[in-house]
This record gives sequence, C-alpha cells and structure tokens, in this order.
Amino acid sequence: MFKLSQRGVSLFLTIIMLSIILAIVFGLSAILISQIRTIQKMGYSVVAFYAADTGTEKALEPVLEYIVTEIGGGSGIFPDFDFSGIIDINGNTADYEITIYCCNSNADGCWFKQDEKECPNSLTEDLECEATFFCIETLGEYGSTKRAIKTRVFPVPVP
Repeated sequence: MFKLSQRGVSLFLTIIMLSIILAIVFGLSAILISQIRTIQKMGYSVVAFYAADTGTEKALEPVLEYIVTEIGGGSGIFPDFDFSGIIDINGNTADYEITIYCCNSNADGCWFKQDEKECPNSLTEDLECEATFFCIETLGEYGSTKRAIKTRVFPVPVP
C-alpha cells in the first residue's frame, strides 16, 4: 500500500504543526507577560503620583502659614516641618520627599526682592524658580517607580 519512502510522513507533519503552534503560544505568552508587567507598573505610577501629590498638599500648609505670617510682619522663620513622609494605601506604603525653594531674588516678581527680605533660614534660593514666593518639588515613590510634581506658589488676589 504505502511505499517505503512515505512511511512516517504523517508523524513528521504532526511534529511540524505542533512546533509551529507551540512557537505561536510561546510568542503570545511573552507578549502577554510584558503587557501585564506594563499595566502593573502603570498602577505603581498612579500610586507614586498620589504620594507626590500628598507631599505637595503637606508642603502647602507651612508655606501658606509663612506667607500669611510674613505679610502680617512676622519673624522670618519658616515653620518646623517634616520634609518626607510615608502614606499607607490599602496596606502598601509609598514615600514622598519634599523640597521647598525660595523664588529667584533676581527675578522681577520675587517677593523677597520687592520687600528686601531674605529667604527663610532653612530654605535655599532656586535660580530657576519663577514664582512670587516659593517653588515646591515633591517626589513620590512606590516600588521602583518615581513621579515628581513641581509647584509654584503665587499670591491669590483678594477681591
């Protein structure tokens, strides 16, 4: 019936087909695993951003307290403040670090230049800070992901 040269052809074709299917499955698995990791890191990015945002909100309190006190003729001393912190998000912790700079006193809109005041004792001047009062930089970190927020503090016009 079968010639001697045709024996095992169906086994050979089956092995070739299974190899092709296996290669496709491994290729799709590699793509899916990398996509899952990317999606997981996007979640980390959101948590790191929330940590940075929390740091910005925490920094605004002493900054605004200083501004209100100074406009009223205060002492020129920046309030005691913790420049780092940890937040708990559903049992996971994220860190934030805060850096507050005084505005560039050589810039025209800087409050320290206009009123001939000096930058508060615990802060440094940033030549790139074009705000009226302060620039706030916060860095949030969750896992290996870091996100930063830069904020410039300007006066709010009073009606």
